[in-house]
Amino acid sequence: MSHFEDHNPEKEFPSNRVNGSGEVSNAGSKTTVKSNRKDTKLVRILRLFYFGNWWDFQTIRQHGDSCLHSSVSAYKNILGIEFEDQWQTKNGFDGNPTRCKRWRLRRSPENLRRVRAFLGLPNEAAQ
Repeated sequence: MSHFEDHNPEKEFPSNRVNGSGEVSNAGSKTTVKSNRKDTKLVRILRLFYFGNWWDFQTIRQHGDSCLHSSVSAYKNILGIEFEDQWQTKNGFDGNPTRCKRWRLRRSPENLRRVRAFLGLPNEAAQ
């Protein structure tokens, strides 16, 4: 098993559902998009970014990624996918404030085209 794969491909997140067949459905708008990529951690997490907004370490952990900065780096350096980031302050140990980053996909047409190509989504998929 590689660094980017794990054993539980089916995860729930606020407005979408990702399953082992590579299907993404948005319950709110009843959108279903099928991907022809094997459901690995890299694929699943990139789908979260594509169909979601801002993600940070604490929220993305629920979807099987315990090292988000490493995944974002792989997307950037290997696939050429660009992200925006922001520092945020959250409660840490014993309620003490701690700073961490959150990321989202850069929504440029070329960047979204790269993401759709990697995920195997049609060009007219939701942006």
